[in-house]
Amino acid sequence: MTQIDINPFDVNLHEWGLISFALIPALINIGIFVYSSLFLAKSATNRTFSVFVLLLALGQIADGFMRISNTEETALVWNRISIALWSFITPAGLLFTLYYARWHKKINPGILNLVLFLPAIACVLFILAQLNVYEIVPSETMNWIANPIPGSGSITVLTWIAANGLIMLLFLWLTYFRKDRTQAQKKQSLALAIGYSFPFAAGFCTEVIMPLAFDLDTFPLVTPMITVFSVAAFVAISKYRLFDYSPKHQWNQIVEKMNEGLLIVDNSERVMYANKSFCDLLEYSLSEIKGKVASELLCANEDATRKVREAKESRKQLISSQYEMQVKTKSGKKIWVLM
Repeated sequence: MTQIDINPFDVNLHEWGLISFALIPALINIGIFVYSSLFLAKSATNRTFSVFVLLLALGQIADGFMRISNTEETALVWNRISIALWSFITPAGLLFTLYYARWHKKINPGILNLVLFLPAIACVLFILAQLNVYEIVPSETMNWIANPIPGSGSITVLTWIAANGLIMLLFLWLTYFRKDRTQAQKKQSLALAIGYSFPFAAGFCTEVIMPLAFDLDTFPLVTPMITVFSVAAFVAISKYRLFDYSPKHQWNQIVEKMNEGLLIVDNSERVMYANKSFCDLLEYSLSEIKGKVASELLCANEDATRKVREAKESRKQLISSQYEMQVKTKSGKKIWVLM
C-alpha cells in the first residue's frame, strides 16, 4: 500500500483576487466576533452569536485555502474541512436564532444541544470516513470547484446543512411577523431576516440544487455572501441596539446608579453584595464587608441588633418589613438609616 503525503499548505499565496474573496469576509466576521465578545453584555444570546460568527470566519478561511490550493488533493482536504465546519455553522446559527427569538425557553437546553450538534458530529464522521464524495474540478475563475457527487453520504450531509439553514430562515421571518414585537424589535428582525435570506437563497440554488439536481458545477456564493447576515446583525447591534438591554444583564449598571444603598445578605446574614451607595455611606469597600455577618459588623447597639433579628424571623415567614435603626460606619460614626 502506497501512502500519499499531502501538504495542506501547498497553496498559491499570489492569488490575491481569490484570497480577498475569502479573506475580506472572514476578517469582517473576526472583527464582529471580537466586538461582540468584548463589548456586548455577557448573555447566552450574545455568546451564541459570537460562536456563530467565529465558525463562519473559520469556514470562509477554509474555503479560501481550497481556492488557492496548488493541487487537487490539497483542495480536497480543505473542502472536507470547510464542509465539516459548515456542519456546525448552520446549527450554531439556528441556536443563535432560537435564543434571539426567545424560543429556546420552550425546549430543554440539553435536548436542544443534542438535537442540534449530535447530528453535526455524525456528519463530521461521515466526512472523515469519506462517505460524502466530492469531485474537484479546475475553474478559470475560482481555481478549484468542489462538486458533490450524488450518494447517501453527500445527500445526508448537505441535507443536514440545508435543513438547519432553512429552519433558521423560517424562524427569522416568524420573529419579524410576531405581534408582540416593538417597532425597534421589528427593525432588528427585518435586518436579520433580509440579511440572511439572500445568501441562503443564493447558496441553496448554486451549491445544492445545481450540482445535485442538474449536474452543474457549483458556484461558491454562500461562503462570502453569508457575511451580509453578519453585517446586518452588526447594524442591528449598533443602530437598533440588538442584545443591548436586558434588566438581567444590566443589573450591575442599575444598582450602581441607585441613590439608595443596597445590601444583599444570605440566610446567615452574611454579606453577598452591596452597591456603591451603600459602601460610600458606611465608608467600606465591598471587598471589606463581603462574607461578613452584617448585623455583627454594622449594628450600632443592642436595639439595632434586636430589630435585625426580628426582621430576619419575619422574612422566614415571607413577610417584608421596614424599620429605622442605628448603624456604625468604618470610622465609628453612628448614623440612622431606614432599612
